[in-house]
Amino acid sequence: MGIALRSLQDEWEKAHGYRPLLAESFHDPKQHTGTLYKVTNWTPLGLTKGFARHRADFYQDLKSPKQLWVKTLQKSSLGLLSSPSQLPEVHQNAVASATSGARCALKCSELRTFRQAFEDVDDPRNSKSKRHPFTAMLGLISYGLICGAPDVKSIWRKCGALDENQRRAMGLTQRSKATGRLTMPGYDAINDLVNKIDPNSMSTAINKWLLEHSDTLPKTLAIDGKDLGGKGQLGSIVTLCLSSTGIPLAMEAYSGKKNDSELPITTGLLAKKELSLNHAVVTNDALGTQKKRLSK
Repeated sequence: MGIALRSLQDEWEKAHGYRPLLAESFHDPKQHTGTLYKVTNWTPLGLTKGFARHRADFYQDLKSPKQLWVKTLQKSSLGLLSSPSQLPEVHQNAVASATSGARCALKCSELRTFRQAFEDVDDPRNSKSKRHPFTAMLGLISYGLICGAPDVKSIWRKCGALDENQRRAMGLTQRSKATGRLTMPGYDAINDLVNKIDPNSMSTAINKWLLEHSDTLPKTLAIDGKDLGGKGQLGSIVTLCLSSTGIPLAMEAYSGKKNDSELPITTGLLAKKELSLNHAVVTNDALGTQKKRLSK
């Protein structure tokens, strides 16, 4: 393993044109304890979900989580990866660089308007819990949802990838005393706010922003409802999005009760006058085949 790691950067550069900064590996805790990784100073990142790729079903739940590990390939790896400045050219993947937005779905100019969309939403926090601007916090939560995050932990992780310019555009103001970089709200701060905000006022603000920044609806759209957190503990939301990219065009929250469930909320969302569905094909899952739904 030592020989492989020492030659990895050179071999990778020959094959792909850039030098990686981290190596990744994993082990099965059911088979062994990963002692080799521990004694060679790899860093554990936690367990996977236990799924495996399958050619027929895409993913199968094997209920066998693997332990992930990473190891730096040079002394400056962590400093380079956490630096607000751009990576040196030798470490840049030309293919990834050409695909702008791989780490952030929105441009900085769009992040600024996204944050401003929440200026009319009431702040439910008490005066002692306002370390980060409220509009920035809502912007981060909504950005995570737009990127497909199903729970608070996923939202926190997706927002953690924002760089210095993107964090500034989102409205964050707190800086680390050690590095001087803009800091992200902690998981607990985001989780507390998610449980306090009014989902309807938040979805109204998101819908307004989405409508203002989408000139025309595409010809092919998809609509579906998802639970946030385990069994909808954080609520549920119906999203109408572009089939090609997954970018949402409108969203609506629902509680899951009889008259406030996915089916009527889906019908109501599609009936909104602001949404022009002329010449558009909207796809849905099996829920859309119910007689109640088809009669609409």
